[in-house]
Amino acid sequence: MGLYTDAERYFSLAKSADPEFASALINRANTRVKLAKLLLAIEDYQAYLVLEPLSQQRAKIEQMIALLENELENQASAEERRAIEEARIKEEQERLAEKEKEDALRRQKLMEEIAASLQNTESANLRAGTEGVMEYDYEFELD
Repeated sequence: MGLYTDAERYFSLAKSADPEFASALINRANTRVKLAKLLLAIEDYQAYLVLEPLSQQRAKIEQMIALLENELENQASAEERRAIEEARIKEEQERLAEKEKEDALRRQKLMEEIAASLQNTESANLRAGTEGVMEYDYEFELD
């Protein structure tokens, strides 16, 4: 029915009521696999094999334990790779931010140098005078 959390709780209660009840252990282990509680599932499978060493399902349970252990290792490796990649990305972002700061400082310095060089030129200030301005007193008509 998909009520794995409830099922896990009920199998745990059954196991608490009768510690030798192997069926509750195997069912709780299967439920924990569905809930992605892999380490707890492995522990339950191993405990089941201790209680039922001659179980007909022993080979399949041992295979399941091996698969779950492999999955845990894969998850750990993936997490490690993810952490390394996140560190690399963070380092790259810091490097780019530092480069951007350096570029901004370089542009600012260049603008200041250009502004200073423009102030130091020996150009004469030119003014527009009113001496040669002609005024017209008549109106123009358009045809």
